[in-house]
Amino acid sequence: MRPVIGITADCNLGPPAEDGEKVPVTGYCLRPTYINAVSQVGGLALILPINLEKDVLEQMGEMIQGLLISGGGHDVDPRLYGESKMAELGRINQERTGFELAIARIVLEMGKPILGICNGLQVINVAAGGSLHQDIASQIKGSLPHRQSSPRNEIAHDVFILPGSRLREIIGAERIEVNSLHHQAVKGLGEGFQVNAVAADGVIEGIEKTGSHFVMGVQWHPEDLCTIDPKMESLFSSFIASTCQGI
Repeated sequence: MRPVIGITADCNLGPPAEDGEKVPVTGYCLRPTYINAVSQVGGLALILPINLEKDVLEQMGEMIQGLLISGGGHDVDPRLYGESKMAELGRINQERTGFELAIARIVLEMGKPILGICNGLQVINVAAGGSLHQDIASQIKGSLPHRQSSPRNEIAHDVFILPGSRLREIIGAERIEVNSLHHQAVKGLGEGFQVNAVAADGVIEGIEKTGSHFVMGVQWHPEDLCTIDPKMESLFSSFIASTCQGI
């Protein structure tokens, strides 16, 4: 039996609601590269719809063997980590972020594997009590361009994998080439996490939960590089293997 991997999807929202009513979700979307990356290493991808009911979240957590928090073109609301909004802050999707934070915390508590990609890394960090740089360019002096205009399967810059990390063990290399599609990054680490990858400008590119339990986030998009770099596929292979081994 293939392990079931729950994948969060981006969502389209209707017009702003009146009188404090909830903004309606009008549709879901997910790039097929996420599904392909999970499927080609033996996982069964299951797209998770937004729901904040506690019993539904718990049932979702029980159904899946692993959680993949996908990337998205929105920012995490800084009020969730105790900061005011900067002018450079991008679009916020409260519905999606609220769901992803909730399901991440439940799956963390259940001790099941989690992989966060790009915005998914940021969600994991905030779920664990961490904070973010709201805008790399305006907050980190001398930073590299982290939001490429070239296609997603092209390289933007190098990332250095820290020795002694689980990611280093998986990747098997000190340095890798990655794509880059973000303007936010980890500032304060969430409780129980350590940095496992950095860019040349010091921007945190990866985090992992300390201990044997597989909970990891990467700031690049390995799902778009799997077909050209076996090291990216190895990240998904390790994630899927951890769901079978309970680590």
